Amino acid sequence: MSIQENNAECRSHNRIDFSHTGYDGVKKIILKHDNYMINSMEVHYYKSNGEIECPDKVGCHNGFINEEFILEDDEYLIEVNGYYYLDGLIEITFISNQDNIFGPYGSTTNPDDRWTSCEIPFRLLGGKILGFYGSTITRKNYTHIAAIGSYVASSHPEIDSIVCTGLWSSKLMDPSDEIIFNYRSHEGIKTILIHCLNDRICSLDVEYRYNGVVLNCMSSSPVNAALMKSDNPKKIVLDDDEYLSEIEGVYNSFEIYTLKFSSNKGNIFGPYGQRLVDYPYFQIFHVKGGKIVGFHGIQGSDSLRSIGFHLAPAEFPEASSIQMCTKPLSNINKL
Repeated sequence: MSIQENNAECRSHNRIDFSHTGYDGVKKIILKHDNYMINSMEVHYYKSNGEIECPDKVGCHNGFINEEFILEDDEYLIEVNGYYYLDGLIEITFISNQDNIFGPYGSTTNPDDRWTSCEIPFRLLGGKILGFYGSTITRKNYTHIAAIGSYVASSHPEIDSIVCTGLWSSKLMDPSDEIIFNYRSHEGIKTILIHCLNDRICSLDVEYRYNGVVLNCMSSSPVNAALMKSDNPKKIVLDDDEYLSEIEGVYNSFEIYTLKFSSNKGNIFGPYGQRLVDYPYFQIFHVKGGKIVGFHGIQGSDSLRSIGFHLAPAEFPEASSIQMCTKPLSNINKL
């Protein structure tokens, strides 16, 4: 499977992309970090015949702290989360189907010294992780992991056929002023209304298909309906045989800034939201594969704070896995 990215190459440094495909899960991971950045990652994978294979290590030997964990034979990874700072991965945690937590690894020794106001969280969740992809950056003989994504099984006999991905961002800032929404188990999406005020994404209204009937359902119920609605919302209408297969967006620790949708028919909707220039505290998320059948997230009083997606196996999937990644915006020319 190839990685398709709509983003420009990094401009002022050496970037190397990596992609670990064709595997059936993770057996062992070895990390190196220096309490500042995650410098390298070595992953041992299961092949379809049960043998173990280790592709080339990602990154270099800059890190002086070694971390290692091994999964049991009936254990697999279902989640990866952590934090970025500027253009690098500074913390990462892995969670398995047996509720084992490996990490956090990275700059976690002294929380008071962390850049909490500038760190951007990420969470890659959903199904069985088959492999990883992403990129590394090298500046003046110093290498770190700049972006990470995961290939997730679109269907697996031991997990729900509906894969839940996200959240981006994952912080609940003010519970008294925010609403958690979650809509899934639908056949698909018919219509989306994107409410924007001054190019700011405020909320989403979604009509779902269920048993051949279109259901009116508000995906992100606004805390203040008067503030959340726009007189001229952006509208996406899908054909009866059309579904969303890819979503990209830009976010920071507090809200979603842009959203762009693509369908199985090659139609592109958006991007919607604020037009951004390079800024160090924004991240791009990208979800591709399967059939997007629902949304979940956090609705704030004046903006959409976070978003995630429910994905079902596509009727005619091009590949057997779903791609999810997060990467810094600071080295990207445009979305």
